[in-house]
Formats: sequence, structure tokens, C-alpha cells
Amino acid sequence: MRAPLVALVLAPWLGGCAQVLGIREVSDDGAGGAEPSSASTGASMSANGTSATATTASSAASTGSGNFGPCMNYVFVTTAAFAPTQVASNGDKLCAAAAKTATSAMVLAKAQWVAVYSTASQNAKEHIAVIGSVAGTICLTDGTPIAAPGMWWGAHAGPINRSAKGDLQTPFDVWTGTKPDGTTDFGHDCSEWSVDSNASQGTVGNCGETQTGWIARTARPCSDTVGLYCISD
Repeated sequence: MRAPLVALVLAPWLGGCAQVLGIREVSDDGAGGAEPSSASTGASMSANGTSATATTASSAASTGSGNFGPCMNYVFVTTAAFAPTQVASNGDKLCAAAAKTATSAMVLAKAQWVAVYSTASQNAKEHIAVIGSVAGTICLTDGTPIAAPGMWWGAHAGPINRSAKGDLQTPFDVWTGTKPDGTTDFGHDCSEWSVDSNASQGTVGNCGETQTGWIARTARPCSDTVGLYCISD
């Protein structure tokens, strides 16, 4: 008797940013910034050949991704890059402008958007509190959940790699001035986002990261221009 033939179908999972595929989708988010520099991209392949997809899968397991509920808040990364002085007190306005380009009715329905960044006078976790609770499930603008309830300030199940329109982005850096616990990284906020000089530095996260690097990957000169994270009510 012939043994039954078993077919194995491999379905690739694009859980990370699209740099592995060489994809770069940039859309005009209406916020008036420059395109993020390719120099700001994080590595999509580790030294041992582990892909960003594998990293995402690992982080998903550590975040309890099976506990996701309905999307309560949405988050995206801007496709435009900004100098620190553009961010300053205008970060929330930049996010609001970018959010208007969304195509999802669920995203467009959100009334308020704020930038995820800190200053010497206000921690990021306090700044985003103005939109209310972020204790529910947080999703990308395409509906993909990345943070289970209570898991925002920690490892994420996937990178924040979608624009307001839901377009996939390759990894690039994002101004945060913030430590992994949501508090200000003092001395690394470009003098409260008031200088565009390489004499100062600002902490950045990277939209290809899922562990603490999403919010605090490294520090960059304040003469650089990078993106912003925007989260909804």
C-alpha cells in the first residue's frame, strides 16, 4: 500500500518591517517633514542571520499576544522626518496632520492623536495620558495588534511599522527622548527639542524594533531629522 503524500505549505509571515524584501513605501502624510533618512534604519538581519521576522515572532511570544482583545487605541509612525525644533511643542499637531491622511474609518474616527515623546518637564507616559487610557489593546492602522492590555511600555508583539494610511515602512529612527519605562531620558531630548545642533543628542527608537529598542534604541545628534510615533485616544 502506498503511503499517503503529505504536502507542506509554507506561508511566509511578514511580521517585521519590509527591509528584508527591499520594499520602501513612502506616502505623503501631510505633516510637512522630510522623508526619513536611510541612514537611520536599523538592521533587519542580525549577525547570525536571524531575520526581523524571527525577532518579531520571539517578541510576540514574550508579550502574551494571545491575550489581545478588540483594538482600543491605534498607533502609527510618520512617513515624514522632523528636526527637533519642528517637534518641540508641535509634536501633537504633526501627528494630527498625519492622521488626517488615514484611509481606515476606524482610525479616522479617533478624535485625538499625540506624539510619543518626552521632555525634561513631562514623561512620555504622562504626555500620552491626555488621550485617556492606553490599557486596552493597541493596534497598527491596518488593524494588527502589537500590544496587549497593559503591555504598551514593554516589548511589543510586532513593530510600529505602519503609516497613518496603513502602508508598510522599512525601519527608521524616531525621536522619543524616552527610556523604556516611559520616563524622560534626561540630557537626551535635544534641550527639550529646542536645538538642531550636533552638539546635543536625542534618544531615538526604531520602527523596526519590538523589544526596548522601539522606544530607546540609541542617541542621535540633534542635527538629524527622524520620524515620530503617534498614538490615538
